[in-house]
Amino acid sequence: MPPNQRGYASPPGGLIGREVPFAAVGAALTESRKRAVVTLLRGRSGLGKSALLRAFAEAAQAGVAGITMGAVVLAGRCYEREQVPFNAFDSVIDALTGLFLGVAPSELATLVPPDIAAVARLFPVLRRVASIAEACPPEPPGDVDAASLRHASAVLRDMFRRIADRVPLVVIVDDVQWGDSDSASLLVELLRGPDAPRCLVVLAASEGEALPSADMTTLVERLRANGPVLELGLEPLRPHEATTLAELLLRRGPCELEGEALQTRAAAIAAEAGGVPLFVRELAHHVRTTMVGETSLGDVRLEAMVAERAGRLPAAAREMLAAVIVAGRPLELEIASALSGGGRRELQQLRAAHLVRVSKSPRGELVEAYHDRIRLAVLAGVRDEQARAIHGQIAEQLLGRAGVPPELLADHLRAAGDRVRAADVTRVAAQHAAEALAFRRAAELYRDAAGLLPIEDVVGRREALARAGEALAAAGRGSEAAECLLAAAALAPEVVALALRERAEEALRAAV
Repeated sequence: MPPNQRGYASPPGGLIGREVPFAAVGAALTESRKRAVVTLLRGRSGLGKSALLRAFAEAAQAGVAGITMGAVVLAGRCYEREQVPFNAFDSVIDALTGLFLGVAPSELATLVPPDIAAVARLFPVLRRVASIAEACPPEPPGDVDAASLRHASAVLRDMFRRIADRVPLVVIVDDVQWGDSDSASLLVELLRGPDAPRCLVVLAASEGEALPSADMTTLVERLRANGPVLELGLEPLRPHEATTLAELLLRRGPCELEGEALQTRAAAIAAEAGGVPLFVRELAHHVRTTMVGETSLGDVRLEAMVAERAGRLPAAAREMLAAVIVAGRPLELEIASALSGGGRRELQQLRAAHLVRVSKSPRGELVEAYHDRIRLAVLAGVRDEQARAIHGQIAEQLLGRAGVPPELLADHLRAAGDRVRAADVTRVAAQHAAEALAFRRAAELYRDAAGLLPIEDVVGRREALARAGEALAAAGRGSEAAECLLAAAALAPEVVALALRERAEEALRAAV
């Protein structure tokens, strides 16, 4: 990839108008060979944050920004309503696991710290690596406290440092606005101090379309305590950039337009898209596939385009699309096929229509919405009862599979309206999160379980609230812990209530 005038890599042809942020991230990668560097990429949904990150990841792996050897890129993404512990790191560690599976045992021994079992406790997927599985006890240790989490964080930090000392390391987290507070604390801990791993961390957050996690809004301030944070904002494309992109896209597929007619149509697409690259791409796709021979764009909206595109699909492909969209996160192709009766032919139809994308993971092939704006457009046409039915069908598929995270199963049962089973599995999910030392996530799940349990199950609700209080106490949130413990005391006989009130006072004193 040829460098531009500043010596940084230029973006590929599809990233028109993104030369400046691409070069800035390239420069940050160079700087990360000296110290840990954090970059925050902000912008409204549809402006191309994910596309820029994908292009940069490919370029970094090939070697860019004056670095002769390719970087190791661990890329992940957060999802709305995701319940897994440390959700901002979940797919990052998936990527790390895939990397380790391809490393020779002798080299792996230099990258993995001796006490890797502490990290595998947080991220069990690491046990797919044979040598890591051998280092882990059959059952997790009984201790569930802040000291255990600090130790696990230190081991993970050591592992990242070992990798970064050998090769440039890039950690990418897209849609970080959906990250949980446990992830935020873990990230801050990993990057704390002058001996932090010499790596580049790139966070991308959508603005204006959704409210971010309250804890994630303070993440940048917490990271700044460790060092500078480079903030980059993506703006809409300028008219000539949007027109150039539209021309490029129109030339890629079957299109009867050429010369002045092509330029006129490209300019019309640019004007209609308002500088949003996603709209430019989808309008160009619409013109190539639907509006061949027409001379006017008319009033074409993204939602209408997506609805029309989905409506032309065969029944099995529409059902597969509905399953993927309602799932709200990457869905195994096997499950999507089972729910729809479709297969690879239907999947190819959805991909050709720019409705879904496919990725690979330790769980196999995963299907997800092509873009979050596409997901929302399709979801608007799904009836509530249909969505509940799909969540129920996904839950039934997951119930028959080994190794399914209880958080995922609980979420689908809850969305399906199956409160009884959802409460049971949510309590299991909460225990799972506590054992993984994701204390705040555990507390949220225990409180969710208490809310799902029937009003007459006083003992169950009391126990769930008490456990939520203990998890919050372990997370250092004494006042919140006391609230939960006092709520549990209100549901307890006097002898039990007294002990719970005393425990609440202890939590408050510890927080002072």
